[in-house]
Amino acid sequence: MAVKLMGLPWSKATKRAVVLLNDANIQYQFVNLEETNSRKMEMLVSLTGRTELPQMFVDGVSYVGVEQISGYIGS
Repeated sequence: MAVKLMGLPWSKATKRAVVLLNDANIQYQFVNLEETNSRKMEMLVSLTGRTELPQMFVDGVSYVGVEQISGYIGS
């Protein structure tokens, strides 16, 4: 299972998602959108249709925002 979390490290929501994933012992790759160009964000929006952060992808399925990420962990 490949888990990728995309967000801004200073964002309260991203920090919450990181805590949730760490507490659940889920390994993930973090993509810092602050260090990437705007094309990366454009691609993210084109994939999910949403600008809300953080966004998590698990085997090609997107989870947008802390609520959906929390729901994934609880499932």
